[in-house]
Amino acid sequence: MKTKRSYSSLNEHMLLDPEYFAKLQPELDRMMKENPVYSIDEIREKLGLSQEDLACRMRITKERVAELEGQGVNISVWDLLDVINGLGFNLEIHAEYEDEKMRLCFPPGPQANCT
Repeated sequence: MKTKRSYSSLNEHMLLDPEYFAKLQPELDRMMKENPVYSIDEIREKLGLSQEDLACRMRITKERVAELEGQGVNISVWDLLDVINGLGFNLEIHAEYEDEKMRLCFPPGPQANCT
């Protein structure tokens, strides 16, 4: 039977140790190359959507779309889910710690009628 771990079970020294994070840097660099980062506005523009289009799909104002785009990576998971759904994508989150893996899948939300 697997032992359940929580964030609090992590070694505090491991979380604060700069040498530990330096050892992780090559792996982080590899992951960034394999999974490039795109901003919300870059994705929206590549899909040919305006802020108004995305706002309609998300059932929010254009100003709120601009606010979310301006937040960069400092966005809540729930706001991200709304944006991802508004762009027409599904959201999957994969987390891994040692031998334990977790996959969270969020189905698309209801579609707005934007005509």
